[in-house]
Amino acid sequence: MADSDQEYDNMWRIYRTCNEMLAARGYLVSEANLTIDEATFRERFPDLETIRKDMDIVVTHSKNRADKIFVFFPESDASSKSGAVSVKHIRPYLDQMETENIRRCILVVSKGFTSFAKQTLAEMSAFKVEHFNDSELLVNITKHVLVPEHEVLSEEDKQAVLDRYRLKESQLPRMLFTDPVARFYGLRRGQVVKIKRKSETAGRYITYRYVI
Repeated sequence: MADSDQEYDNMWRIYRTCNEMLAARGYLVSEANLTIDEATFRERFPDLETIRKDMDIVVTHSKNRADKIFVFFPESDASSKSGAVSVKHIRPYLDQMETENIRRCILVVSKGFTSFAKQTLAEMSAFKVEHFNDSELLVNITKHVLVPEHEVLSEEDKQAVLDRYRLKESQLPRMLFTDPVARFYGLRRGQVVKIKRKSETAGRYITYRYVI
């Protein structure tokens, strides 16, 4: 496969996974974006030189119209030896969020961030910024045969589970918020996730994890 073909294939997979991730979090994603094939993707984004700029996504949550999120794909800094994303490449996105009053975004980058960019993001307390490397989104990890079904519980459902089993949050098995599945669902510390696993004897059994 030629380099350009490989890059198109990678970007298509990343774009599709991003849309699947947003849908899994409860955001309104069009069926066209969820099922987009590579040929259609190439037609929609014909210029490989500007593809990362053209792929921006913005969606609204199905249960809260005020909850919107951007997905941006910043370009690497050509002047950086590591090819990492610099502040000058992420600043326009933060300005756009400020202008449109959207406080959440996901940054998808190919080679990480410069140390100054990391510091800038850490200081942006007014925004909720997540970031993934391209390699983490080439496939949807939740579709892997070894990954069980996860369901994020509402605060009401979480309290119902704790009351039913007479437990405190700290008594539940734990999941790190840095876990790949937790990051896919955008889980926050304090949330509880319901995990449904297949069992040869019981058919299916349910466990819960407390995110720390």
